[in-house]
Amino acid sequence: MKKIPLFLLAGMTLLFSCSKNDDDPVTPPDTTKEEAQKLQKDVQGKWLFNTDIELGRKAISSEGRKSQRSLMGRALPQQVETNGTAGTTGVTGDVPGFIEFTSDSSYIIYDENQQVYTGKFEAKSGDSIVLSGIGYLTGITINNGKMDFKLFYSATSKTITIATNKAAAIPVDDRTTLLTKGPWYITKEESGADMIGSEEWEIDGNGQEVSYIIDSVSFLISNNGTYLVQIFSGKKLKNASMANWKWHSKQADKFVYAWDNEPFDEENNDIQITELTATSLKVTEAWDSNGDGIDDTTDKWVLKPAR
Repeated sequence: MKKIPLFLLAGMTLLFSCSKNDDDPVTPPDTTKEEAQKLQKDVQGKWLFNTDIELGRKAISSEGRKSQRSLMGRALPQQVETNGTAGTTGVTGDVPGFIEFTSDSSYIIYDENQQVYTGKFEAKSGDSIVLSGIGYLTGITINNGKMDFKLFYSATSKTITIATNKAAAIPVDDRTTLLTKGPWYITKEESGADMIGSEEWEIDGNGQEVSYIIDSVSFLISNNGTYLVQIFSGKKLKNASMANWKWHSKQADKFVYAWDNEPFDEENNDIQITELTATSLKVTEAWDSNGDGIDDTTDKWVLKPAR
C-alpha cells in the first residue's frame, strides 16, 4: 500500500476543517463589554443640566444654625434624605444642577433643590449606566460636548429626560493632580481639634433642631471644579454642602471657592495652601467671624487622604 506522508495528512485535515466551517453561519462578536468600557471613560466629567432637575423632596426652608467655621461655608439650612444622602437649601435663585462622573467610578448628582447624591457608577452597555443607590441611566448619547439621557430614580419610580452640557475642567498641572487625588479628611491637628468631636445641629423632618457629634469631615475637590464638603456622625452623612472652586488667578498657592451659583470672590473666599503632598494637605484661611467685613479669625487645617 502506498503511504501518504504525514505532513500531507495534516494539510488535508486542515483543508477539510476549513471547508466545513465555510458552511456554518458567522456569529458577530459581542461588543457590549467593549462599548460599556468606552462609555465608562467617555462620561467622565461634569455635565450641567440644561433645565431644573428635581429628584428628592425640597429641603426644609427654615433657617438653619450658623456654622462658626468658614471652611463649612455660608450657613445653609439642610435636610438629610432617608437613603443617607444629604442636601442643603441656600439663597433664592437658580442653582446649576449637574451630574459628575470621576475616574474612580464615583458619581455626584446635585439637583434643583440642592440635594446631593453620591455613589458608584458602572456602565452596562454602550448607552446605559447603573447608579448605586439611585437607579440608572438609559439612552445615553454623547456628541460635541453634550450628553442626553433618561434617568430612572428608583425612590419615586419616575423617569426624567435630561439634556446636559459638559463643563470645562480645571487645567491639569502638578497642583491639580495632588489636590484632586481623592477625598481629604480633616484631622484633629490645629483647628481640627475644635471641630472633630464637637456638637452641631440639623433640622429634622418635623422642623425641629436636633444635635449630633461630628466624627468626620471630608472634602472632595474634583478636577471638574466641584468642591463638596461632607460632615459625618456615627459614620452617617449628616450634611453636604456644594461649591465650585478654581485656582487663584494671581497667587499659585491659593484656591478660591464659591457656593451655589455665586461669582468667585478672590479677596474673601480664598484658601492658602501651605503644604500639598500625596499624603498631606495643610491650608490656612482668614475669615470674618462677625460680619463686619474685616477678617478677624484665622484657621489652620491639616487634612489627610482616605486610608
